[in-house]
Amino acid sequence: MQTECCYCLKQFKNNNKKRKFCSNKCRAAYHNYNKKNILFITNLRKNCKFCENEFIPNRIDSNFCSSSCLDYWFYYKKTKKEANPSFKHRESLNIGNELRAKNQLTNKQIQVCIGSVLGDGCIHTRKSGQGRLIIGHSTKQLDYLIWKKKLLEPFVLKDNLSIYKNKGYGLQSCSFSSIVHQDFTKIGTLFYRKISGGKTKIVNRKILNMVKPLGMLIWYLDDGSISKDKAIKLSTHNFTISENRAIKIWFWQKHRIKATINEENYHKKTYHFITLNVPGSKKFLSIISKYTDDIPSCMRYKIVK
Repeated sequence: MQTECCYCLKQFKNNNKKRKFCSNKCRAAYHNYNKKNILFITNLRKNCKFCENEFIPNRIDSNFCSSSCLDYWFYYKKTKKEANPSFKHRESLNIGNELRAKNQLTNKQIQVCIGSVLGDGCIHTRKSGQGRLIIGHSTKQLDYLIWKKKLLEPFVLKDNLSIYKNKGYGLQSCSFSSIVHQDFTKIGTLFYRKISGGKTKIVNRKILNMVKPLGMLIWYLDDGSISKDKAIKLSTHNFTISENRAIKIWFWQKHRIKATINEENYHKKTYHFITLNVPGSKKFLSIISKYTDDIPSCMRYKIVK
């Protein structure tokens, strides 16, 4: 009976069904290195369980060539789709490579990206330094998320939409992520600053000068609200007081809209947010009115005529 060694993956004669290794050396190496999940066999190659491409594993238990293959494998297993996932995935990888090499984001897509990062979105940077856009909302705003996804096509894969339990506001959330692209990387370098233990999102005048009416609309739909008095509030709680001042000055100098900085205490911490006065709110809505006809019905309650 031929069996595959759990460490070196070579076929060996196995007279005992419980035997998992071809030699004592493989058994010792497996138990020693398995604690760190590291493989020190440079010439060992495996086939990815999803896309079936050959790769060199860096972990003993690695069955996938990338995290994307792992995600796709679980997705097709969960949805039980009959389509050939390996072909679809290989095709999508080729499309992504072509887009990265030839295509750039349009001005409209750049505004969707900037407005989303100012709001509920983020740029996730990999260890390689490459960035991708991730956007998430409540399932009540699923149509709004799909609308954004269509605006960013073809830089978002068709099947790249997930729904999961939310630990914060609401019961469920939905999100999608773009392909890795140099334009998302450039935007990420503007929005994030390294700090001890990670990165933090920032906003400055350079970023604000890039915001056009479509970007203002996305920002408002993500983090804005309107009161009964028709005064707009922007939830800029994650930004510092100096960054909120920069936003206030930008509104006045760029659009002649008066804004005030308000304080809010939560869990013994003080947060700041922006409020526009009623005339300024009307002017803000008139600036973004060019694009309001296209927004989905689930977000129309924020647009008061």
